[in-house]
Amino acid sequence: MGTSSKYLAGKFYLYVMFYRPTLKKPSKKAPAPPDPWPEAARKACLEVFNKASELLYAATNGRLQIGEVLEVTTDPDAIIYKEDGVCMSPFGACLRETGYMLLYEPRLQLWNSDRILLHELGHFCLGLYDEYEYELPSGDQVAFCVHPTLPARQTSIQRKTCIMERDDDANIFRFCEPGVHQTAHPPGNPSRQQIYNRQSCWEHLSKNYGFGCILPAGITDADMPLERTHPELVYPPNPHPAEGLEKSEKPPVVQDYQPPVFKVLPTESRFALLLDRSVSLTPALWNGLRIGAHFWTNLLAQSCERLALVAYNQEPEALWPLSTVSELQVPLIEERLAAVTPQGLTNLEGALRAGLAEIVSPGYQASTQKIFLVTDGVHNTGELTAERVDELVMELTQAGIQCHTLGVGPYADQRLLQRLAAGTAGRFEHLPVSPEDPLSQWYIQNAFMTLAGQLREGSGLAALVEQPAPLPGGGPPSGSAWEYPVALEEGALQATFLVSYVAGDALQVTLRRPDGVRIDPKEHRNVKWRHPADAPYAFYLVEDPMPGTWIVQVTRLPEFPELPFTVMVFSNNPEITAGVNLSRRLFPVDADIPIKAGAAYQYLPLPFKEPPKALVQREIVPGGVGWEAVALQPVVGPVAKPGMDAPLGEPTGLGVFSGVVRSSLPGAYPLRVEFPYHRGAAPAFTRVVLRQIPVGPLPAGKDVEH
Repeated sequence: MGTSSKYLAGKFYLYVMFYRPTLKKPSKKAPAPPDPWPEAARKACLEVFNKASELLYAATNGRLQIGEVLEVTTDPDAIIYKEDGVCMSPFGACLRETGYMLLYEPRLQLWNSDRILLHELGHFCLGLYDEYEYELPSGDQVAFCVHPTLPARQTSIQRKTCIMERDDDANIFRFCEPGVHQTAHPPGNPSRQQIYNRQSCWEHLSKNYGFGCILPAGITDADMPLERTHPELVYPPNPHPAEGLEKSEKPPVVQDYQPPVFKVLPTESRFALLLDRSVSLTPALWNGLRIGAHFWTNLLAQSCERLALVAYNQEPEALWPLSTVSELQVPLIEERLAAVTPQGLTNLEGALRAGLAEIVSPGYQASTQKIFLVTDGVHNTGELTAERVDELVMELTQAGIQCHTLGVGPYADQRLLQRLAAGTAGRFEHLPVSPEDPLSQWYIQNAFMTLAGQLREGSGLAALVEQPAPLPGGGPPSGSAWEYPVALEEGALQATFLVSYVAGDALQVTLRRPDGVRIDPKEHRNVKWRHPADAPYAFYLVEDPMPGTWIVQVTRLPEFPELPFTVMVFSNNPEITAGVNLSRRLFPVDADIPIKAGAAYQYLPLPFKEPPKALVQREIVPGGVGWEAVALQPVVGPVAKPGMDAPLGEPTGLGVFSGVVRSSLPGAYPLRVEFPYHRGAAPAFTRVVLRQIPVGPLPAGKDVEH
């Protein structure tokens, strides 16, 4: 997703959208329906965020709260609906780039709405799972987190102690600590929090999310993160009196609470590409960076999004200041890229500050602001201390900028790149290519291109084909042509059919619509064809594509019979989202790595008939790729006892899946999850999500911060 929320100095920054049913292009025939969100309703919903933030502040002894709530119109962290329903956070987490909360305005008008929202923030911002009392499909009973010192004669509602239990109980003001959690959930009687996180909510906050918590007595802090924002944070005092808690009692008051700031951000997308041009770059590596940046320029020239290009060594150089790109300007940008000669040292701090300056140059914050930093080495122009890195992360976060980082080759500073990405809710990736391998150019340009299909607002990777398959019936002589069927869903605003390869002018690419008509850009006004001279890529860009199965045909020219290539299809559809959530920024060697994934159409979870597959790539080597398939299993909601109302939370058939992988060696492992969704016999849509799983520590000098 695009505008992911961030965490900075004890505060969360959340992007929210008030859902309107007409997100697609307006029709000339039908007038727009009235706005379902009068000002009073919007203010009432936003006030609930203030109340939930105050509860969070009290529950964490004055250390965590919501800093800003920013209203956007695309790719939010929370979608607020007018219709009634169950509020939920199906597969999100605030420090991730993917995920969202579903909030329903009628429920946010309830007297206990602050606790409902805080419960969902516990899922989304804090990575916590439910502590409900419910019955598993096996018949096993799962208990509440009840305080062991309270009299047994009291009801379970009076004795409950964790926000992650029923979110509508007025007497819960904190998160469970080890003693309460272990008493309530002994072996064989686990809650979801115990199943997925294997510890109390308070321990999970302390160990995994870098909040700087001091653990309660008896709990080791050996695995705590090094970046401690608040080293004095201790567990808040128990608000439960010995004889129970009345419904009217208020949570503990903590001084110096500040309400969140509410802002409305204009719908605008800004991207800054920061390209390493130091002397260590081989021609193949630099060509990969140049071609990837050239593709971004061509793509954004069609969508009126703003782009900045910075090439850096010891000094950054703005090849193109932040602005929209017209088709007439694309050749000029290519000339500037082609004129760059790798030389000099590497100044990562200078590059980031140049990118920051470009993004904020308009003077106001936009809904989407992203930096994409690429390097093959380490910062070697002056000392870049941990304190300076923290300052950079804070400046980027305060400006609302995500920093995505790509390390290329064996000498990239993965520790620093991971820190920059994790601190700004961005994504870190590493390509372990050899600088001398001529195919490294292809690997790098492919990485740029797939990111273009995942980082732009409303855009998703609908197809990624890395191994060619022959045409049915054998095709032309020498088996030089291939066909790829790609299903596009209804409601797509735009689709990009892209082929990436190694040598210029080496392939022919044709496209057929679902009705069998072959696309001719000269005859079809809604189609643009781009194949720049000598560029090793070509793509069709189709406005309002016809739903159904499209056919991409790729033909190798006779002089390049063995040329490798990749087919990618991007579908721009703001009604579809898909994502993968990992519970940590870094996993230790030999640890179980839980994967949670899901997809939604019109921001509602989908009951998939077939679970998606997760593929963990073990290695990237010339001539071979190793994969381990992991079958994701559906996450089923709690089953109510006879005579009980179904507990709030994840309903059965939510369309959320989970699985576990394990790695015995350190490294950054690419993860690929495919979501094929079908309506009857016809495919509705397909989404491919690519992530990386960092497992460490890595070899000396290249490890990622634990």
